[in-house]
Amino acid sequence: MKKPLGIIVLSLLLSGSASLAAVTNGDLTTNWRFFKEQNKIAIDAYNGNSSKPLMITEMQIWFKDCYNGIENSRPDRLYNINQRVNPRSDRRITIPANFTMTGTEGCSVFSHRMIEPKIIKKKSVTDSVGETLEKVNPLKYLEKRQRAKSECTERSSSADNSFTAKLRYKNCMKEYGF
Repeated sequence: MKKPLGIIVLSLLLSGSASLAAVTNGDLTTNWRFFKEQNKIAIDAYNGNSSKPLMITEMQIWFKDCYNGIENSRPDRLYNINQRVNPRSDRRITIPANFTMTGTEGCSVFSHRMIEPKIIKKKSVTDSVGETLEKVNPLKYLEKRQRAKSECTERSSSADNSFTAKLRYKNCMKEYGF
């Protein structure tokens, strides 16, 4: 789920770059700067979460101040960021941008989502040994094969012709692992 980042007011400096103050939304803190001469935006992002990385998904920019009803208007620029920021770390993200702002103020909103860590179930040594013994035990193997054979024979007996019957039997035995 995306979380919009707070609205940022930016001011243009005489040097041709737009700069802003840091804004925090949940675990994401960002500030960014537009470099007109280099046609790029540099985003400094910090993830304050102690265990989960986050993904900055997009950045929206309006070329008017934040208090003139940007909620109901389309942004002037929309950039897909799709960059990961690891837990409790900083990241500088640079994206190409080519625009000029006519006013002295503008607004931006960042969207991000938390990345859920993958849970890997660890097996103990005894689980692995037990599974291996189960697979190689000849009595268990023969019982399992006999059950599969009878089930697959029953499934294939309703086939219209011998080709279809063989195909059903073969596919059924694959399902059982034979």
